[in-house]
Amino acid sequence: MSTLTESHKIAFWEKGYTVVREFFSTAVLSQVRAECERLADFPGLLSQTIPEANVRKNLKGEYVRDRLDPVIHLSPVLENLVRHKKLNAGLSELFEDQPALFKDKLIFKPPGTLGYALHQDYAYWEQTGIPANGVLSVQVAIDPADAESGAIVFYPGLHKERLRAPAGNPKDVCPSAIDPWSADLIITEPGDVVIFHSLTPHESGPNYSNHYRRTLYFSFNASQYGDYYQTYYGDRLAV
Repeated sequence: MSTLTESHKIAFWEKGYTVVREFFSTAVLSQVRAECERLADFPGLLSQTIPEANVRKNLKGEYVRDRLDPVIHLSPVLENLVRHKKLNAGLSELFEDQPALFKDKLIFKPPGTLGYALHQDYAYWEQTGIPANGVLSVQVAIDPADAESGAIVFYPGLHKERLRAPAGNPKDVCPSAIDPWSADLIITEPGDVVIFHSLTPHESGPNYSNHYRRTLYFSFNASQYGDYYQTYYGDRLAV
């Protein structure tokens, strides 16, 4: 039985992304929330460096450890979410192949944390040799996301090629390469899922709210291109 409607599939291939509302049940989301709270207290996340704990600047210019990348080897709950039958069935329909996990991370985005500059994910993965159509990402909303909390913004229909990069930032996208009026702010509720193409340009703003904007990101490649997970992460897979 299909887990994505025809409109979801059409949106993915025509716009470069699709939003599936209430994809995960309240029961599943409750487990994920509890696990995120446990991981927030994971030794080293906020107190000392561990390979998985990544830093980001906040509005004051200070560095904060706001994400775990990778994360599923620290959490059986989140690993089970990656293997979720409903999710994998939907991705199989888009790939016309089985999905293989490529990358995973949990972003906490506490109040005051900056967002991400305009970019295409494929700029970071091109060296693998996997074609752009063979890689996609899944965003799982854990907390509500809107403009105030720094929700993701997509630019539809620009997922056919690498876009021009600004001088000195080869992995980003030059703002003049997109139409700012086409920006699509994706407001999500907990349990919603956003699936987007590896070439879809996107960005996010700072979290100006007074609450966390926790989000899971899982990236997958079509299985025909092999398993890149261990190669990608290497010694960051600490225990």
